[in-house]
Amino acid sequence: MTQSATFTPRYIVVSPVKDEELYIERTIQSMLQQTVRPVQWLIVDDGSSDQTPAIIAKYTRDHDWIKSIRINRDAVRDRKSTRLNSSHITI
Repeated sequence: MTQSATFTPRYIVVSPVKDEELYIERTIQSMLQQTVRPVQWLIVDDGSSDQTPAIIAKYTRDHDWIKSIRINRDAVRDRKSTRLNSSHITI
């Protein structure tokens, strides 16, 4: 007896970005067109000084599975390191 089961993978994507205004929208559009989307997509902005944060914000408002955090580079210098933890990711 064979059993046919449909398996849908569950995965999370973490993308580091910095000053990607020329490419981030195309990247987001590509992710939106995927057949199997991630459970969550965390975009980590490493202190962009261009329009990257505004472009990301436009999509995070419309897609609750896309999350974004922005790393303040001055704060990182004070702490010497930045860590992501489970509070940044929800499944």
